[in-house]
Amino acid sequence: MTMRQIFAFTAALVFFAVPAVADQARIINIRIDGTPKFDVVYHRAKTNATGAVIGGIIGAGIQAGIEADRDGDKRKALAAHVSEDVWQSGFVKTLSETLLAKGFEPVWVEGKDSPKDAKADVYLVLFPASYGFRMVDSTTELVSAYVEFEASYASKPIAPRKSSKEPFYLTDRKQAAYDELAKETSVLNGEVEAVLSQAARRLANKIVYNVK
Repeated sequence: MTMRQIFAFTAALVFFAVPAVADQARIINIRIDGTPKFDVVYHRAKTNATGAVIGGIIGAGIQAGIEADRDGDKRKALAAHVSEDVWQSGFVKTLSETLLAKGFEPVWVEGKDSPKDAKADVYLVLFPASYGFRMVDSTTELVSAYVEFEASYASKPIAPRKSSKEPFYLTDRKQAAYDELAKETSVLNGEVEAVLSQAARRLANKIVYNVK
């Protein structure tokens, strides 16, 4: 899905899901820098120094490569059951709806550089990293849905490459063994969408309370 399609998709969702915005709503200019990727972090999350102990830095590198390949297999197994539009339906839609409910009018801008005439009351730049499933307890090896991204927001236009980025990392409270998730594939999309929505609401609340 292209960025233009994402913005059109978001506008349609918000139009049908949220009442009209009041005239006094504050404009928030939003742009996305980067594309979020679905991932499964399992073997890479384990604390395993065997490679480093046996072969030093080279051994650790080999071990990391093996773990990445094993995670790749798990990612392929779960990715087919998570919608390609889950970022839009979970994060983008929830962020727009939450901001609207709090008196902001989201204006999604395409491209890294916002037009100079695109004036707003608040400016937000999203730097998405990844979402999916990851091991959250190396002892029990339980897995949960997660999302990781950065965001810059201010009352003035944000200069590219000079903005202060705030990191966001959330995991869902629901945990399960990987094998259980691999068997109950019907729940995967919903769990990822839930944590994306939670992250969007947290970001919206931070913007409301921190940008005056």
